[in-house]
Amino acid sequence: MRKIWILAALVILLVSLSISASAASDTYDLPELELQVDIPSEYTVITRDTPENSPIFSQIGKTKAETMKLFEEEKIYLKAISNTYKEEVIVDMVEDDTNSLSMYSDSELLGFAESWVDLFRSLGYPIYKYDIYQHAQTRFIRLYYTNTDQTLHALQYYTVYNNKQINITFRSYEGSLSSRQETTIKTIVDGIQFDNAPSSTVSGEDTKPFVYTDQETGTTFTVPANWKQAEFSEEREFLDVKFASTKEPGYIILYSSSDLWSELTPAEKIGFTREDINNSMLTKELVAQMFSTTPDKVSVVYYNGKSYCKCDIEQTVETAGIKVPVAMTILVYMDNGWLYAFQFGGTSDDARYSDFESLVKSVKYPAVSAETGDDGSNAEYDKDYNTSYNNPGDILLVVLPIVAVVVIGVVIYRKIQEKRQEKMLDYGPSAPQAPAATEQRDFCRKCGQLLPSDSVFCHFCGTKIEKES
Repeated sequence: MRKIWILAALVILLVSLSISASAASDTYDLPELELQVDIPSEYTVITRDTPENSPIFSQIGKTKAETMKLFEEEKIYLKAISNTYKEEVIVDMVEDDTNSLSMYSDSELLGFAESWVDLFRSLGYPIYKYDIYQHAQTRFIRLYYTNTDQTLHALQYYTVYNNKQINITFRSYEGSLSSRQETTIKTIVDGIQFDNAPSSTVSGEDTKPFVYTDQETGTTFTVPANWKQAEFSEEREFLDVKFASTKEPGYIILYSSSDLWSELTPAEKIGFTREDINNSMLTKELVAQMFSTTPDKVSVVYYNGKSYCKCDIEQTVETAGIKVPVAMTILVYMDNGWLYAFQFGGTSDDARYSDFESLVKSVKYPAVSAETGDDGSNAEYDKDYNTSYNNPGDILLVVLPIVAVVVIGVVIYRKIQEKRQEKMLDYGPSAPQAPAATEQRDFCRKCGQLLPSDSVFCHFCGTKIEKES
């Protein structure tokens, strides 16, 4: 009988603990971030909506105006200060070009985190560990760092959702992070509810091949199986469409078509027709100039009877002062006044390059009235213009294409310059909000409460504050 009463008592205790645990947090709606977050009740919370007459401002020794000024400067939307320990939780947000971290593979996200190590170190916050954390609705990059004098230890959860760069950072001012502290911030992050779940570009799903049609030119090509059309991280003018692998996260194919003929002025069109602007006018030098590289990086390849200028580049993408090298393979073709470009996010040694080649082999360009005669036997790229000519008419036959190349070169250069501010590559989120310099803080030696720097007595337990000399 006694055992039954003990068992009943344990059941009651467990139930009461579960009830208190479920009630031990408060939900805060952050509309600017499009999310709700639960903060444990043992934290005193300040948001931008906290009333001006709230006692919390007296407790921290600042007015709401002073506190909101700090919030604005550091992009903070919520600060939670522990009532028991020397720790706090900060939620901040800044706008970002990237739509969502769900667009990237784990290996890419780890690469981004690695590239941020030098930035944090330069700011006095060396990162000693980073990994990927899967939330129910999105993914986070977790950054573990401290400051140079080891007085601050932080765990920062970083994500990008709906073009918002969001950080949820746990800061401890009493030594290395404990398992309790890591569990606390993990529980807070797990409880976040985004208003709309971020859509993932990479799903691992099986997809069938499909035909894509360029509505402006009529050009068509077949997108291979296990690739699907994906959204750009921001609105693009130069790039037309993006495709992402559903099996190998991180691989992308980009396509663009540009009407060079329409870019010519009436004076520049004198002596030419649209059909004159074709693949024979492309040179290695011109293609190298287009993509800011050298002619030795340009070669000629043939697909389905068409010759393409192939350009292998390593473009540096800079975000928040961090330079990330990105390899790209670009195929360029020109016909009937249009410049076509196919870009692959990688090199010919990458696993999905065969898919890229399959796509290019399937391209069908619209028929034009004047055929260029490009059947794969062209050698325009390797012409030796030092040949001697006996007939003046032969000179004219050579000069006209040279003039055309110069004119088209000017048009292409002008077009590229106009769009120089637009990223040619759709790659990578910005670096996370760097930790702001922390102000000097005082803590009660008895209860450990965080106090205003000018405190004489602890406003929680009344202990006199002894300043270090």
